[in-house]
This record gives sequence, C-alpha cells and structure tokens, in this order.
Amino acid sequence: MAAIAARRMFDHMRCAGVPDTEIYATGGWSRSTSLLELRASVFGRPIRVLSEQEPAVVGAALLAAEGLGKKVDFTTGVTTRTVEPNPGWAEVYDENYRAWFNAPGDPNPS
Repeated sequence: MAAIAARRMFDHMRCAGVPDTEIYATGGWSRSTSLLELRASVFGRPIRVLSEQEPAVVGAALLAAEGLGKKVDFTTGVTTRTVEPNPGWAEVYDENYRAWFNAPGDPNPS
C-alpha cells in the first residue's frame, strides 16, 4: 500500500507541474531487490540504488542538491544500480491503479 500511496503522490506532483526525475532508493528497504522490483513495478518506473553504506545521508544530500538546482556527480566512489519494473507485474498494477483511482493512462510514461 505504501508503494501505491507513493505512486499517487508522484501523480499529484506531476499534475502540479513537477517534472519526473529518477527515483533513488535509500534506507533499509533499498537492500531488498525483491521489494525494489515490486515498487518499481507499482511505479512503472526504474529505481536507482546507491552502493553507499550510509544511503540515508546520501539521500539527504541528493534532496539538498536537488533543492539547490545542482547536479550530483556519482562517478567518484558511489556507484548505482538500476532495478527495472517487472513488465508483467507493472501491467497488472497499472490496470488496477487506474481502476482504483479512475486515473487515465499516462500518454508519456517515463
């Protein structure tokens, strides 16, 4: 349900004019590939995962940099991996999401 609520927030942000950007995972749940794949499938978008041992600190730095309009260079020491949505799961979640919230399909999915 948390992933559905987060997707709903992403939709509201998009409607308010906030452009879609990459989604980064931090904290304890970022260590579970299965949970990341589930969330990516609910979001219909890939999730980036940091190799950093203190991902919450890096997440806070990402938010601060984004707030300042700065780009963050991860080429020095921090690597990332991408967890893609499972196409079959994403289709089911998208169909149900649109039915639950009477939401139209996104004509330009990220």
